[in-house]
This record gives sequence, structure tokens and C-alpha cells, in this order.
Amino acid sequence: MFIFFGIKLDVCNHFESVHYITMKKVVPLFLVAVVLFSCDENTTEEKDVFFEKTLTPILKNEVSFINPPIKGLNVPKESFTVNAKLGDTLFDKSGSILIFPKNSFVDASGNIIKGDVKVEYREFSDPFDFFVSGIPMDYDSSGVNYQFESSGMCEVVAHQNNKSVFVNQNAQPEINMVSGTNSPSHNLYQLDTVKRNWMCKGKPAINDLTKAKEVVYGKKKINRKKVEKLIAPIAPAKANGEMPSFSVTIEPGSVKELEAYDNLNFEIIPENKNYKASDGDELWSDMRVEPSEKEGIYRVTFSNENKTVSYQTRPVFEGKSYDKAFLVFKKRQKQYQLAVEKRLEKEEKIKERNKQIEAENERIRAANKKAIELRAIIAEQNRVIAAANSEDKRKYEVALDSLKKVREKVRGIKEKRQKEYDEKALKAGGSLMSNGIVRSFSIDGFGVWNCDNPNLVPGKQKIVLKAFFQDEKGGVLNFEMVSSVYKGFNGILCNKSPDRSDYSFPKFTIMQKSDNLIWAVKHNALYYLTYDDFKACAISESTKEYTFQLNKYKGELTSMEDVKKGIGF
Repeated sequence: MFIFFGIKLDVCNHFESVHYITMKKVVPLFLVAVVLFSCDENTTEEKDVFFEKTLTPILKNEVSFINPPIKGLNVPKESFTVNAKLGDTLFDKSGSILIFPKNSFVDASGNIIKGDVKVEYREFSDPFDFFVSGIPMDYDSSGVNYQFESSGMCEVVAHQNNKSVFVNQNAQPEINMVSGTNSPSHNLYQLDTVKRNWMCKGKPAINDLTKAKEVVYGKKKINRKKVEKLIAPIAPAKANGEMPSFSVTIEPGSVKELEAYDNLNFEIIPENKNYKASDGDELWSDMRVEPSEKEGIYRVTFSNENKTVSYQTRPVFEGKSYDKAFLVFKKRQKQYQLAVEKRLEKEEKIKERNKQIEAENERIRAANKKAIELRAIIAEQNRVIAAANSEDKRKYEVALDSLKKVREKVRGIKEKRQKEYDEKALKAGGSLMSNGIVRSFSIDGFGVWNCDNPNLVPGKQKIVLKAFFQDEKGGVLNFEMVSSVYKGFNGILCNKSPDRSDYSFPKFTIMQKSDNLIWAVKHNALYYLTYDDFKACAISESTKEYTFQLNKYKGELTSMEDVKKGIGF
């Protein structure tokens, strides 16, 4: 939390918001700025969607931006072949499902691709996956650095004849990624290797498959409660100039119908009788803007430890700001109408697809019924065998011949039925999706996608000290970067900028009252500190300087599973 006294803050961007308040005809309010994260999937800027989102080339600086620290050790990719014209559904070994619609690939000129396309996919699930990938897990916004806590990260790329292909924006692939948490605080980000930062792409849909009574691949239900509500834009109004008004910066994602407007004021409505000019003398720690029960009226609430006040207001504009806002409204109104039409069209397609799936289900149920009948035949033949064993050889041979014929018939039907079951189980995720949480999102470009919650490491929870590093024999280790990991946080803290004079890290960060790990790489050798090793260091809040003695991994750096086990992770 950042506190600013008597200073008008003009800070607001797409990824974070700092609330500030200025009062008109009222003593200026002081506000404690609260940094929150959300994402708006819409923007008022006109963009060349195709060239900016799909045809941005992979430049040479990607080599240094995504820099795996250990040669020969990385999260392996799984390769698939997709018929570009027909599309396909891919099933990763993790249980995640990738859906490629037909004609979802284009070349660098925007032409739809035909033929087979090679798709490579991999997932990064835990801190060691993040560490060896070399993918940055921090996020810079307005000069403030945040640490990502991930609920699932993946990389998907596509090639044809060793040339990169791109996403057709009219047929975007969908990723349904298995996740270890159902927390709604995680946004969706795409790694932009040109801008060298993560770009917020809204929020993924969270689906809990454990609540489904029947899981059949391809079947979708139109659940109005889970579908994101389409918000109609609010027509701008002019200020009447008689009632007090004030301006606030709205947190992105909180009141979507107002986010597109600049120079927006909130005017106290005449019916609001609890307004006091003295409230401007208060130091407020929080502010919320919420729609009221009455259309066009918004409740603005200010609070601190001692009191809470709410004003009934209406959003207004003055002078040229009104004219500009009206143009924005007309544009947003058209976008809203198109979105409604597109949603209705999509729902009709879902209904038609469900009819097809139900027909498939009926076929499978018929196969199940047949399997029951065949099991009864097998039981009957077993009784024949029992009888044959007690009679002469001729009768036994007759029974055996009869049994062989039955078994051949049963085997053919069972194998066909089992293949159908296996395919259905695989397509539905099978036991690999045991936790039942899936984060679903469409991608507008290939590359690295991450479901993350950006965090500022709280000052009271961290210990910052000057850290030195030695090997097991006491030799000095000079690293470019050292990563620390603590339990309960699915991310890594990257400690950079060592002091060249003594090879120390002057501001090395670890978490107090938590189990910590340390990882670093030098000359393709992995050095580490286990949870038990860290506990033995007995570091406390009063520790200002410490020399860590790291273990060197002595096995081959090839198998992710072996290395994780070898370093105690």
C-alpha cells in the first residue's frame, strides 16, 4: 500500500490503478492509494489486430529475454500433427485439452494454410519448471516490479515446413489447461518477447469439472450464470453545474461501462442528503464505485478505519469532454450490439452440436447394452467348459471349439468397445484431470501464456540481507542471478544485480517464517539449498548478512524428474 498526502496523482494504466480524488466546490480529499490488479479485454484504441497480434516476428532479443539457465535441461515439448483445414482436438499428457477449429492457421501474409501443421505444446506447473525454462516470472508495471504466482503456464507454437505459422483471428484456438487452484484472482497474460514484458489479456474462465454429472467430450451447456455478462455502454450526460462533483480514477474491470471515458466526473444527485463538505478533510484508505439499483446512478463509497460514507452520484462530462464522450458512446454501442448478435449465434451452434453429441451418446449406450449381453454369453460358455471337463474328450473338444468361436466374437466386440471407451476417456481428460479445475481461454497468438496473480512481496513477510555464496569446499561462487522459492507460493523470487566487487547480492530476498529453497547456475552447473539446509541457517529478522554454502548437483542434468528428486524438490 502506498500513501500519498496532498498530492494529486495522475497514475492509471491498463494493468494497475492508483485511486485519486479531486473535489470541485469541495475541500480536496486525501486518499491512500490501493494498488489492485484486473484486466479489461476491450480497448478504445483502434489496432491492426492481425499484424500486431499474430504477425509480430520473433526478434533476436528473445534469446536473452527467454534464457534457459541449464543447457540440456528444460520442460519437454509434446508434438502433435494437425490438419489445418479440418482442425483437431489435442490431448496433452497433463490432461489439458487444446481445441483447434478448422482453418485456425495462417501464414505470414495472412493466407489460410492447408495441409499438416506441427504443433508443439508444454506446460510449466511448479517453481522448478519456471526456473529451468528461463521464462521471466516477474512483471513490470509503471516501474513497479511484481512477482507472478502462477496457476498454470504453457507454451504453444506451430510450424509448417520449418516455418512459423500464425493464428487466424477468426478461428482462434482454445486452451483448456489443468490448474491446481480455482482462485479467481489470477489474470491471463501473454509474454511479449518484443516489448519484453507480459501483456494482460483479461481473465481465463474457471471450470470445475468435478461438479459435472456427465462428462462427454464436445458437449457444452449454456449456463447463463457462468457466461460473462455483456455490459451495455452508458450514454454520457452533461454536468448541470449546480451540484458538487468530483473525479476519481476507476479501477480497471470494476465498472466496465465507464472505463472508456476520459475526464469523467461524478456529480452528487439532489436526492443525496447525507453529503458533507467536511468529508473532504478526511484521509480515506479505500474507494469503491458501484452501480446502484437505479439505472445511470452510481454509489461512490469512501472508507477508513473510523468511518464510511457513500454518495449517490451520476457520471457527467463538461464542455468538449462531453462531445468526445458521445462519440465514444456511439462506437461502444455498435460494439455492444455486435457482441450480442455474436453470442446468440454461438449459442445456436452449441445447441446444434449438443444434438450431435447426444446421438453419439446413444450409440455408446447401445454398445454398453451389447457388452452386457456378451458377458452373459461368456458365463454360459464357462458352464459348458465345466461340463466338458467331466465328460469324455470328444464332448470336451466340441465344447472347446464352441468356446473359441464365442471368444473370438466376444474379443472383437470387446476390443471395439474398449477402444471407444479409451478414446472417450482420453478426450474427457480421464484420471489425469483428477482435481477437476480447468482454466479455459482462447489465444490470439502463439507463444507463452500464463495464468497469474501479480504480487508485491509484503515488507513484513520478507527478509532482505546481503548474501554471499560458497560451494561445499568454501570456494566463492559468483552468480549473475540467484532464485529463491518458498512453500505455498507457486512462483520464484529472482535476485539480480550482484555487487561485482565482492560477488555478493546486497538485497537478497527470502521469506521469513517459511521454508525456503535457493537455486543458482554457474557454468551449466546447478547449485541448490534444500528446505532442511535453509532451516539450519537459522536466519532471523536481525540477520543483515549471511554466507550460504550451496550444494552442487552431481547427477546428469537431463531428466526433470531426476533433478527435482535430487535437489529435494
